[in-house]
Parts: sequence; C-alpha cells; structure tokens
Amino acid sequence: MVNKTKITPLNDINSLESTVEEYRIGNLEKKVITNQEEIMKELRQIRKDINKDHEKVIKLELMYGILDDKFRKQESYVKAITTTIIAQIILFLLQIFTR
Repeated sequence: MVNKTKITPLNDINSLESTVEEYRIGNLEKKVITNQEEIMKELRQIRKDINKDHEKVIKLELMYGILDDKFRKQESYVKAITTTIIAQIILFLLQIFTR
C-alpha cells in the first residue's frame, strides 16, 4: 500500500491563516465590547453611588443648617438671659446704694 499525502496548496494555507487571523480579531472585538459594557455598568453604579452620597451631603447640610439655627437661637436666648440677670444685679446694687 502506498501512503498518499495530500499537499495543501499555498493559497489554501494563506486562506487558513487569514481565517485564523479574522477569528482572533473577532474574539478581540468581542472582548473589547464586553469590557466596554462592564466599564459602562461600573460607571452607572458609580454615578448612582455619587447621587446617593450627594443626597446624604444635602441632608447633612440641611441638618447642619437646622442645628446651626437652633444653636443661634439658643445663643441669643443665653445672651438675653445673661443681660437680664446683669441688669437685675445692677438695679439691686443701685437700690442698696441709694438707700
């Protein structure tokens, strides 16, 4: 029995290499698209997180503003009470010294 081997013509080899190269390029394009989609998902999540953090900051600013207003009101009450007490002490001392 004679062993016959088929010799592949050169243009078939070039065609096969071209097909392999196209396959590789196609896979790389799929990977790039997949990576872009993953990046976009991550960006959307980051935007959501930023929006949540921004809402928290706004809430904290509002709370700070409310607390600041309350503190200022209390501060003015303390000043008013202190002024009243000092005025009463002065009136008391004037009454003692004028007798």
